[in-house]
Amino acid sequence: KHHLKGKTSLNPSSVDHFEYVEAQRLYIQSFRERVAIDQEVTIADAIRFYSDINDELLKWVGISVNEAKDVGNWKTLVAYHMLVLSKEQTGMERTLGSSYFAAGGLDRKGHLSYERRKQMGATYLKTCTEYNPVVASRIEHKFPKTKVAIASMREDITLNNITGPSAQKGRYWFLNMTKLITFMGTIQDDMAHEIVVTLRKEAKDSITTIVVNVLVLTGVCILCPTVLFFIQKVTADIQNTASVLKEQTKDLIAEKRVTDFLMCQWLPRTVADQLKNHLPIKPESFDHCTIYFGTVVGFKHIAAQITPRQVIALLNNLHRTLDARMELYDVYKVETMEDASCMVASGVPRRNGVNHVTEIATMALDLVSAVAKKDVPHMVDSRLELRSGFHSGVCVAGLVGFKMPRYCLFGDTVRTASIMESTGMASEIQISEAAFILLRSNNMYVMKKREETNSKGSQQTTWWLISKEGFVSEEQIVTSFSSFPDLLQQVKD
Repeated sequence: KHHLKGKTSLNPSSVDHFEYVEAQRLYIQSFRERVAIDQEVTIADAIRFYSDINDELLKWVGISVNEAKDVGNWKTLVAYHMLVLSKEQTGMERTLGSSYFAAGGLDRKGHLSYERRKQMGATYLKTCTEYNPVVASRIEHKFPKTKVAIASMREDITLNNITGPSAQKGRYWFLNMTKLITFMGTIQDDMAHEIVVTLRKEAKDSITTIVVNVLVLTGVCILCPTVLFFIQKVTADIQNTASVLKEQTKDLIAEKRVTDFLMCQWLPRTVADQLKNHLPIKPESFDHCTIYFGTVVGFKHIAAQITPRQVIALLNNLHRTLDARMELYDVYKVETMEDASCMVASGVPRRNGVNHVTEIATMALDLVSAVAKKDVPHMVDSRLELRSGFHSGVCVAGLVGFKMPRYCLFGDTVRTASIMESTGMASEIQISEAAFILLRSNNMYVMKKREETNSKGSQQTTWWLISKEGFVSEEQIVTSFSSFPDLLQQVKD
């Protein structure tokens, strides 16, 4: 026993003494022998020693409950675990409360420890009753008066009124708390019995399930050769069907890509997506947009001097060039007219802030330059010339029509933009006062005022857009298709 003197603590967290029951018994016995010969061991040391051991054991219980969370009686397991924890904390509360009545009060550390144990015990018990309400009703039915007495004495301890030792109150406290703890132990045993019965039933059911599964497996093994033969035959048929279905699906996806592509060429992508998702297309008002009109000067005269086949070839070549240029800018080609005219908008239907006017302006310069480089086939020394005009303002856009719906723009902005084009000059870009004001703030565009013109009976001040600082039109944009069928084939592929 002499070798135990001088040791201030025994480490209950060490796993050595938890390996088997005898090691744990010897560990506790050695501490008790130390208490018998070492006067330095206090009540607090003893409480802490046993609490640490209980905490470790309860932790194991918690781990076991957590691992069994998928079983049918997991609520009872959790309630059992919470009751065990509450019982442990209530036992510590009983010990500290007895110290209070024996000494007539508690120091600050002891008082805080008491409050912590009391609150933890109450919390664990409350959690237990939430998972198993029967526990609360049993305690309420068994100890109505005892609960009142315990509550009163708990209040005295919480207030920590130091009035001097009272052996009678201490004995009364200890007996009442012991009754409560003993009954909690009874409930604990009942719950443990319920858990064991449930587990035995589940084990029996599991055995029955295993037997049934073994019988089924045996039957499967007996029928296996026949089943395998039919499976092989069905698998071959499925593979053939899947191969055909794969090809058909591939063709369907390709055709869907073509359909989506055509719809996105026919309508703005946002509107096309709404149609595909069966959403209503509501008219919208756009406060900031720029509308552009452009037409090939003298196209009717040119068309009258060449064959229809040559007219179509000329138009396809022209619009392939225009479309390739427009792809470089944040614009939407609203419409293509039969007289080699086109209508383009920016800021509609996708709003782009104040960039709409600069996108249209740069595009207009690019289109005029690109068209001016195109010769007219079968006509010597003849080149195409584009007359352009645009205006910035407000417009309304929406889907119009049923059999062949079109995305149309309406408003004075459209009319004014059309006037800017029709009253312009070949290879020139005429812009309105509103567009001029917006471009002027950019400081990159060269513009020249045009003499006031009489348009539709009213005088208007317009401007010529001459150039943009640093802008150089690309000589040629190569497209990867030569005809519309080629384009559709690329979309399919």
